Amino acid sequence: MTGADLDPGCPLDDTGGGEWARPLDDGTWVGPDGVTWRRRGDRELDLTAVRRLLRRGARVFHAYGVTPHEHTGGGVDALLDRLEQFRADKLGPHASFRVAELRAPDRSVVVMVQEEC
Repeated sequence: MTGADLDPGCPLDDTGGGEWARPLDDGTWVGPDGVTWRRRGDRELDLTAVRRLLRRGARVFHAYGVTPHEHTGGGVDALLDRLEQFRADKLGPHASFRVAELRAPDRSVVVMVQEEC
């Protein structure tokens, strides 16, 4: 089971161990292409702000395990559905999500979803 499976319980780490990524806690994150992304502001995003950023072309990464992974297409929709369920208190006591905006030096935008349990 991996983060890509969007398991509702606590995740199993099948990556061989290692410290889980916490880009929202760290304030910065180096993406798979070597670009350093920095958190913009201290506030977390609500779903309205997330959708607005997506309409403007933001990419979506999900920090769930050692390495955050990008969601595209239906994966973004599934992740947003999970966020809506979380906000409505329908995922149970082990689910926790934080969402924030990260920016690259070229002003590109990433919506980072950090899932914890």
